[in-house]
Amino acid sequence: MDKKIKIICVVGPTSSGKTNLGINIAKNIDGEIVSSDSMQVYKGMDISTAKPSIEELNMVKHHMISFLDIKDRYSVSQYVKDANIIIKNIVEKGKIPILVGGTGLYIDSLINGINFLDYNKKDMDKTKYIDELYYKYGINPIIEELLKCDKKVLETIHENNHIKLINALKKYNLTGKTFEENNIKSLEKETIYNPLFIGLNYETRDLLYHQINSRVDRMIEYGVVQESFDIYNRYKNTKILDNIKAIGCKEFFPFFKKEKSLLECIENIKKQTRRYSKRQLTWYRYNTNINWNITKKTDLSSEVNIKNKKKIEEFIKT
Repeated sequence: MDKKIKIICVVGPTSSGKTNLGINIAKNIDGEIVSSDSMQVYKGMDISTAKPSIEELNMVKHHMISFLDIKDRYSVSQYVKDANIIIKNIVEKGKIPILVGGTGLYIDSLINGINFLDYNKKDMDKTKYIDELYYKYGINPIIEELLKCDKKVLETIHENNHIKLINALKKYNLTGKTFEENNIKSLEKETIYNPLFIGLNYETRDLLYHQINSRVDRMIEYGVVQESFDIYNRYKNTKILDNIKAIGCKEFFPFFKKEKSLLECIENIKKQTRRYSKRQLTWYRYNTNINWNITKKTDLSSEVNIKNKKKIEEFIKT
């Protein structure tokens, strides 16, 4: 492809208003939204994963939402393949693709043209735990694993470059060879995308945490406990429950088992979501191309501000 595909990427920590801003941009430029949330791909977890409402889904075309059963496995390599096809179709219709979501690994893998090769089921089984470690605990356990098997790689890849560290560990697991032996750069190909990154965040960590806590309270009002119980009741005698990573769902399981109170579970969701937001912001700090919108307001995304509007208009024209 001679000309790179222009794509707008709306990023930011959870509860920062990415969904609203993405919809607003799409309506203004005749675009379609491609979700980059690793949990919104699953059916049945609508409230816990903060999917767009039916009304929001009807405002503009959305992709990569609610197309998999919870029992199905889905990897970042599969996401990249599927998203590339969808984005190509959007462009062929003369529309602008807008990537919206908070899973930095998915976003960077897609935009940077990471080539995950054709992993078979055996390969995925070997590397699945690496993604799970990262989603649950962040980059530290990945670094600890690399210290055991390939200490030298940490002299080559900065600790904030999560995507390369994750890939380095995966390649070691698959080949038994170090970063230097594998030359991870061979996994990268020239990107087909020309991205414009727009980031959302709040001026203080306290304000972000307030927004997170408020969102969890709204989730309770909207029925997330019943939604989680339906999932628990459906899969309680299977191993599928152990594979559910969505914050806001699995935290209720101890309540259903009568091991914790509902209040304890709710507070744990807030705590885990706050921790997740910190991991997201750590990931984004590595991307120096993000045009950050920092605000004291409680809803930054209600409209495309003048700064974003000009940037988007210039981006589309060039």
